[in-house]
Amino acid sequence: MMNKLVFMFTLLSILQVRFICGVKDGPPPSSKDLAYEDITSEVPYERQFLDKEKLEIYQHRHRYEYHRTKDLDFLSNRGYVLIVLGKYNEAIKQLKEIESIQPGRYSTYSNMGTAFEMAGNNTEAIQWIEKALKADPKGRLSSEWIHINILKTHIKGDRYISSMNLIGQDFGNEESPKSSLTPNELKTLKMQLYDQVKERMALVKPKDKIIAQLLFDLGNVTFDLGNVTFLEGKKKRCDGGISDGKKVWLL
Repeated sequence: MMNKLVFMFTLLSILQVRFICGVKDGPPPSSKDLAYEDITSEVPYERQFLDKEKLEIYQHRHRYEYHRTKDLDFLSNRGYVLIVLGKYNEAIKQLKEIESIQPGRYSTYSNMGTAFEMAGNNTEAIQWIEKALKADPKGRLSSEWIHINILKTHIKGDRYISSMNLIGQDFGNEESPKSSLTPNELKTLKMQLYDQVKERMALVKPKDKIIAQLLFDLGNVTFDLGNVTFLEGKKKRCDGGISDGKKVWLL
């Protein structure tokens, strides 16, 4: 494996501690309230969700608003929030209801895959994410292929966690990462990695080796693009993990 110390500062500049992978439709026409506040930044900052009590109110209200308006976006948003609340079986039931009313929605398939994944059924999750990929190949910045690789790696086990298995790339064993990708290909991969990492951050808890590897790969790609940012206050641990003083991701 390539010398991690050379570009660890790049990885640390993008390290955050909470993850989610869900597709939330835009605010329904008659409802402008959102379940979270997002931050647009070079680094994948964690999504700021409403507290649990407010999320519960949100999901009940959106069920009511669907019955009032018949706008499926309300149910889709509700399904997303149920995943955030950890109510995976209820989320699956809600998403299946949407599928019975209007088959073929990308957001339904993608969120269904996430719900099954979080419920511990990675095999079923793959089937739904593959449906999402077929329904809209450009969904999630065309990054669902990474999600599928994540699920396959989960099934195979930790010893299969690698850059090649997750993103189909090998950055070499030199002191600094090397890639055969063009600058445009690297930019595309960076956006896809960023999207998948950030969207998973509210559900996957430390310590998670796959998230650590994806962060490491995002650091590799950022390094190869020449976009290097130093960030103080974070350090490599003697056990091989990365710490920001609060959470630890194992490499």
